[in-house]
Amino acid sequence: MDATSTPTVGQRLMGGSLVVGVRLLRLLPDRPVYRLAYLGGRGLSYLMPARRALVRANLSRVCGALDSAGAATPRVRAAARDPRQLDALVRSVFGHWLMTYVESAMAPRYDAAALRTRIRVADAELTATALGQVAPGDPGPIFVGLHFGSVELGALYAARIGHVPVSGPMEQVADPVMREYFDRTRRELGMDLLPIRGVAPILLERIRRGEAVALVADRVIGGSGSRVTLFGAAARLPAGPAVLAVETGAPTYVLAVHRARPGEWIGQLERLPDPGDGPRRERVQALLEAQVRAFERCIAAAPDQWWTLLFRIWEEDVAA
Repeated sequence: MDATSTPTVGQRLMGGSLVVGVRLLRLLPDRPVYRLAYLGGRGLSYLMPARRALVRANLSRVCGALDSAGAATPRVRAAARDPRQLDALVRSVFGHWLMTYVESAMAPRYDAAALRTRIRVADAELTATALGQVAPGDPGPIFVGLHFGSVELGALYAARIGHVPVSGPMEQVADPVMREYFDRTRRELGMDLLPIRGVAPILLERIRRGEAVALVADRVIGGSGSRVTLFGAAARLPAGPAVLAVETGAPTYVLAVHRARPGEWIGQLERLPDPGDGPRRERVQALLEAQVRAFERCIAAAPDQWWTLLFRIWEEDVAA
C-alpha cells in the first residue's frame, strides 16, 4: 500500500475509533494513564521475543560503552555487569516505547503554562536564548532531536514557548489511516510539518528567513547516511542537519526531553560548536561528530528511553 492509497471502509471506521479514543484519553488524568502504558509496554516485551533479543543486544552495547567510559549511572552500570539487571532494563525499553505513543496522543492538551510546570529544563538560560527572537537577517536555529524520551513534548515546548515558527520534515507511513492519525496529532503540536521528499530546499529557505527547523536524526530513514562512531562502534546517521548548518551558518542545538517520572520531564539542550573554516566536507563531518557526542550524553541519562534500540543501529548488525 503506497502513500496515496485510499482507505477502505474498515480502515475508516478504525481511524474514527482511534480519533474518538484519543479524545477520551485526553479527558483522563495523565499520570495514571502513563503508568498503565508503561506496564503494558513491559508486558508487550514478552510477546515479541525477536524484537526483545535485538533490544537486548543493542542495549548491552550501549551500557557496556557507557560503563567503560565512566559515564554510566548506577542503574546502567548494573545492567552492564549483571544479565538480570540488563533484562530488567530491556523490559523498561518496551515500557517507554509504548509511553511514547500515549504521550504523543496526550501532548496537545498541555498549554504553555503546563509545559513550564511539567518540564524542568536543565539549562534555562540556554533554552531562553535558543527559543528567543531571531535578529533580522540572522538564520533561524536548527534543533536536532532523536527517538528518545518524548520527542513530541520537545517539539511542543519549542512551538508553544518559543518566539519563532518551527517546521520540520515528517516521515509518512504507508497505512492511510495511521498516516492521517499521525498527521492530525502532530499538526496539533503547532509545528508546520513537511513531506520528507524534496524537503531540503524548503528547510534552507525557512532557516535563512529566520525560522526554526526541527529534525530527528538518530536513524537513517532514506539513503545511506554518513559513517560515525556511536557508542564505540561504526554506525550511519543522517548528515542533513549538519549540512543545513554549514550551508546557513545557523546555530544548531541537540534537543531531548526524557521522563523523570510519569507526567514530568527533563529538557536537555546543548549547542553544537561552530564547525569553523575549511573544506565543506570536513566541516559537515566535524559538526556531525559533535552531534553524535551530544546524542551519547543525552542517552546516557536514560538509555531505556532511547527507542531506536528497537531497530538495527550498528553497521555490523545491519550487514548481518
